[in-house]
Amino acid sequence: MVKKIEEPKSFDWKSLYLYAVSLITLLICLFAVISMIRSGVDVAFPDYGYMDPYAQTNGVKVDQELVKQANIDQNRRNAAKNIVGSAATLLVTAPLYLYHWRLVRK
Repeated sequence: MVKKIEEPKSFDWKSLYLYAVSLITLLICLFAVISMIRSGVDVAFPDYGYMDPYAQTNGVKVDQELVKQANIDQNRRNAAKNIVGSAATLLVTAPLYLYHWRLVRK
């Protein structure tokens, strides 16, 4: 009985490319989702920032509540911008991931 010797398979660059792109786009999607969640929390619970009670105002009376509300509004705007940016990243990378993963599965 003769034992058949298997030849080593050649390296498949196409599969390596497809797996690498799938991994990278999946990671980008995960980071975008995490960023969206964090920004959503920032919208719901904004940080009012630090206000120095000893800051010099050069004789002008500054209403601390107005400054606090301005900081909250600014933080909410920034969080909303981050949500939009993360959603755009997700809209670009999710189809790329799905396309490459389907090619890998074939």
